[in-house]
Amino acid sequence: MEHFLTGIGVPAEIVAGMRESESWSAMEAVAHTLVYDSLISEATSEVLVASVTVPTLVIDSQGSGDDLTGMAATAARSIPNASHGSLAGGWHGVADEILAPVLTEFFKS
Repeated sequence: MEHFLTGIGVPAEIVAGMRESESWSAMEAVAHTLVYDSLISEATSEVLVASVTVPTLVIDSQGSGDDLTGMAATAARSIPNASHGSLAGGWHGVADEILAPVLTEFFKS
């Protein structure tokens, strides 16, 4: 799990915190499925993403690195009915009180 996470760019301090969390053992228990996650990710293309026809909200966290925010922006540009939001937050995370109103507004429309 640690090798995978660091390999995809999760900062070392984030991984260290994850290792100390109660959910680490659950993540380790499903680590053998990461190969499937990787295969699906590799098979996903801009052409496939462009075929999404439902309204889609793509959100990133301003505290994430350029790779994640860039991927979010690319996905939003590729999906015909997508909107994109970049919310205040840390690496790969947005606080519930910031995220909830954005989700509520999206699902109301």
